[in-house]
Amino acid sequence: MAKWILSSIVIIVVLLGVGSVALAHPLNVQTKDSISFHLFIGEDNTVGYDIFVNQKLFIHQPSIPGIPGKSGFISKADAETVAKLVVKKIQSGIMPPTVDVTELDSLQIKHRK
Repeated sequence: MAKWILSSIVIIVVLLGVGSVALAHPLNVQTKDSISFHLFIGEDNTVGYDIFVNQKLFIHQPSIPGIPGKSGFISKADAETVAKLVVKKIQSGIMPPTVDVTELDSLQIKHRK
């Protein structure tokens, strides 16, 4: 009986661990996957981007990442620069591919501070 309970606990712990890994990475992006981006005009005539993995929408980013609020990019060039950074992070296996203020500043992306 004690062996059965111990075995059951071990199986439950293993299954919970596997489940949490699957939830943390809902889309397992491989280096051979096709990763692309598309710019779009959003609210207030600002620019956002979508990231696609194997032609499926992976990230919809209407606002500047890492910045509070809903303001989009002022220029297409800024949106494209950040979209390319996010694509590079995904290709490198960095998940989630977050972008912070330091990175925005180093890329000279215009944003409110």
